[in-house]
Amino acid sequence: MSFLGIGGLRRRTVSEKYLPPIDGIRFVLIIIVVLLHISNQCYSTIFARGFPSQFSVHPIYYLYMDVLAHATRCVPFFFAVSGFILALPFARHRLHNSRPVSLSFYFLRRLTRLEPPNIVILTLRFVLMITVAGAPFAYYFRHFIASVFYVHNVIYNAPSIINIPAWTLEIEIQFYCLVPLFAYYFSIRRPVLRKVLLLVFMALMGVIQLRYFSWYQRSGLSILYWIQYFLDGFLIADLFLTVWHRIPEHWLWEVLTLPIWAWTFLSNDPKFHAYMPFLLIPLFISAFKAPLQRRFLSTNIATVIGGMCYTLYITHNIVISACAHFFRRAHYAPPLEVWLVTMAVVLAFGLVYFILIERPCMDPNWPKRLWRRFFPEAAATTDPAV
Repeated sequence: MSFLGIGGLRRRTVSEKYLPPIDGIRFVLIIIVVLLHISNQCYSTIFARGFPSQFSVHPIYYLYMDVLAHATRCVPFFFAVSGFILALPFARHRLHNSRPVSLSFYFLRRLTRLEPPNIVILTLRFVLMITVAGAPFAYYFRHFIASVFYVHNVIYNAPSIINIPAWTLEIEIQFYCLVPLFAYYFSIRRPVLRKVLLLVFMALMGVIQLRYFSWYQRSGLSILYWIQYFLDGFLIADLFLTVWHRIPEHWLWEVLTLPIWAWTFLSNDPKFHAYMPFLLIPLFISAFKAPLQRRFLSTNIATVIGGMCYTLYITHNIVISACAHFFRRAHYAPPLEVWLVTMAVVLAFGLVYFILIERPCMDPNWPKRLWRRFFPEAAATTDPAV
């Protein structure tokens, strides 16, 4: 797997030093999400016709299904990772006096980095719905446009019917727009006060959400229900730049956090939403400071797949649907083989999509290069060197 190393297929970064454990965390999260959706679609369309009893009663199967029953908890973890990554350049500027963040570049970067891969997959799904499934054009076109502009949650109070998993992307976009405002948090000069205020705000939002909001209401499809997880990333970025070097690397982090990992995906506590942000803090620390976890999360396979998690997230649903349609017509479709084959196809399609679509968009200069390729004469006349 050496071809998957640095300089091969790892995610490209622009302003920040590459942090392998972060992509390793993304790897764990995206695999759980994909397994959840594979299980949901395959079970409902294939296995419901006759599930092998010797498989369904196996203890490992019960554990597997318990974890997947709480797989939606990967979503706030993803939000915390986004908060951490986006907070770092703003935090470095205010805490370490590094160069300020150009807001024009920041917003343009979000647009050119994330929008093209999403538009391509939305267009592909829309075309397939109209041509293959025979869906009504006018009705689905409205949902397509709303999805392209990341306002489907707001307008329809429901996830996009074009690509259901994209509901979280719309919440991410809301956060991206607010990051420059939230970044003033790092202007608070007293380190302890800064961290305590953020912890109090996170706890307060959790209590308010449990009391007045609901996952199934409009607020659950907006940043109002998830804001503390993004700010959790801000807090972790603060720790990363101020006290991270004082935290020892030790195997005790394994002992401390492995039960937290298990509790995260097995707990049925209705108040879990309120205290999960605080559980994510030691999990982030262990990704860097627990030797075994750091080694695993930094492997080539974990960092490459984790680095293409955005591609996998927006493409896996269409691939799983296609695989479910194929296996539905099969006379013999054992569950384990269906899961393995579907996962392999999801990863293969994602890898191709990542190489052809997403990874080129990681280059911040790709719009200029594309313009020069199609309009070389116009580019030459605007080149100041000419």
